[in-house]
Amino acid sequence: MPLSATATSLAEVLDEMTVEGAPELTEHLGDDALRCFACGHRCLIKEGKRGICKVRFNEGGQLRVPVNYVAALQCDPTEKKPFFHALPGSDTATDGHTGETNCYGAGVRRIDGRIELQRTFDYG
Repeated sequence: MPLSATATSLAEVLDEMTVEGAPELTEHLGDDALRCFACGHRCLIKEGKRGICKVRFNEGGQLRVPVNYVAALQCDPTEKKPFFHALPGSDTATDGHTGETNCYGAGVRRIDGRIELQRTFDYG
């Protein structure tokens, strides 16, 4: 079946599923450019352009970030993760957006609920 002239691309659909990024993620520069601190790449994103992840972008000098969708979800043994020494033998859910690099600083979802990463190291 051919695509119609009014077909919407996946990028356009996902761009609609964004919100303004938290102020802590953004350094505003001149000419509506900004620096994104959502990951270690620290992208310089000019107006109308995207970061290396391809999911965060600059619209009118504001960082737009994905919200309310997951591109991948799976349950893995904790031993496969960079925090394998915390709670060995348990399972850890992994999720992410399209283009996202896994940054484990925010939190960890486990079978018994979401906890902050630091708490996984506090279990004696």
